[in-house]
Amino acid sequence: MAPPLNEGVPPPARPATRFVQNDDAVDAVGELLSSLHTEFREVQQLLDAARQTLDRGEDRVRRALGVALSYTGWRDTASPQVDGLIIGFARIGGCRLAPMEIAVPSPSWPDNQSSLGSDSPPPSTLHPPPSVSLHVRLLGPFVLEVDDRPLERWQRGKAKSLCKFLVAHRTQPVPREVLMEHLWPEASPDLAAGRLKVTVHALRQVVNGARPVGAAEDCILFAEGSYRVNPLLRIRVDAEEFQQHWETGRACERRGDIPQAIVEFEQAEGLYRGDFLEEDLYEEWTQIRREHLKDLFLFVLGRLADTCLGEGDYDACIARCHRILARDSTQEEAYRRLMICHARMGHVGQALTWYRLCAEVLQRDLELPPGAETESLHRRLRAGQPV
Repeated sequence: MAPPLNEGVPPPARPATRFVQNDDAVDAVGELLSSLHTEFREVQQLLDAARQTLDRGEDRVRRALGVALSYTGWRDTASPQVDGLIIGFARIGGCRLAPMEIAVPSPSWPDNQSSLGSDSPPPSTLHPPPSVSLHVRLLGPFVLEVDDRPLERWQRGKAKSLCKFLVAHRTQPVPREVLMEHLWPEASPDLAAGRLKVTVHALRQVVNGARPVGAAEDCILFAEGSYRVNPLLRIRVDAEEFQQHWETGRACERRGDIPQAIVEFEQAEGLYRGDFLEEDLYEEWTQIRREHLKDLFLFVLGRLADTCLGEGDYDACIARCHRILARDSTQEEAYRRLMICHARMGHVGQALTWYRLCAEVLQRDLELPPGAETESLHRRLRAGQPV
């Protein structure tokens, strides 16, 4: 009978935990127990998967063992403990492998996998991508959907704030200290660290509670002092999709494919339900990206309005100009489009009204008169000339 898989391997050290004060201590204990349960369960799943691959050839054995070793944090392949683990796997698979033949891979993130005492397990190349699907809406009111079901109840308000921040920065790990400063700028480092662990646990529980039974694993990963959204998750973020459609539309314009560019801009328009995290207008970290995305949206509306104007679809052009002015009342080109549309529809009086509004807004907000092109259009309208 084959020896047990963990023969010769000492049990992992229990991670040191600094308990926070008062009511947070109970939450910290609960988070620690849940984290340990999740981590040991992940190790067992990994070892089971490795055992199933052993009979598929020597190369598969090396790969499975390497992943298993990197997962458990062992780095010294010449140590007696690792020798015992390798020999055990080799016996089960009926293979003759020397211990030093096993290469321990380094994953793409983080550079060195954290041990069993870390905040969360790293992604494994033996696991299929998690089956859970997330859809995050950052444009307009914040919405998180898990498998098309919106989450409406959050255990902690800070868990929601943490989710927003991690999703908005999901292309790279976020240092723990950055999150502590963002969420609890007035708290001491020890207190903020304890609260962060509790909040991460609450966020995981919110997402886990909405997943189907058996869905693969962790939505938030931790290693090397940083947190990030699991890159293996199937996740859609409307702000990212919006910007991608804008970029594709611009690329189509540059190569002269205007019809496809319009299709891309229309899809971008449909995604823009509101400004970026409009519920967090005074959060400093949101402001630059909010203005950037709003500028892209105004560009999209302008392109679509010009297309409608050229095609004689004046009602659609007017509607898009109203959307532009609702977000930036100083967009002079939108006033000119409105003047032209109403004039061509036979509403010259309404066209002149839009000129007056334009002049008033520019003077009030920018202390500037209308530009030469607007004044020229105004004179043609007053003279009854076609526009």
